[in-house]
Amino acid sequence: MSPAVFDTHVSVRFSAPTRSPALVTRPWKHVDAIKEALSLLNDTPTMENDEEVDIVSEEFSVQRPTCVQTRLKVYEQGLRGNLTKLRGALKMMASHYQKNCPPTPETDCDTEVTTYEDFIDNLKGFLFDIPFDCWKPVQK
Repeated sequence: MSPAVFDTHVSVRFSAPTRSPALVTRPWKHVDAIKEALSLLNDTPTMENDEEVDIVSEEFSVQRPTCVQTRLKVYEQGLRGNLTKLRGALKMMASHYQKNCPPTPETDCDTEVTTYEDFIDNLKGFLFDIPFDCWKPVQK
């Protein structure tokens, strides 16, 4: 038997991207972080914890967002047990909103002490309510 000879012709076409891939995908990493955090919070049973933790007193409002950076820092500090995995996601969200969105007022961000269970509910509500896109600048 003689070896068969194959004549293959491969045509490859390269095209240069019109935009940097980092610029296209990077701004949406915070959305993945929000979804990951909500998923973990919903899948993790609330642990019996009598410990008290802080939350920002004023409820978060999409119409008049306030204390976004303070809230994220307070949430990061209040995480316990298995949920400490969320610290990286919260830091990444804080960085995204700080770099890409108008600043929110951070002066009247009083905190109050609450139960860990209420802290988790508050965090879930915040993650559910915070917009993926930026908000309009807050009028003073």
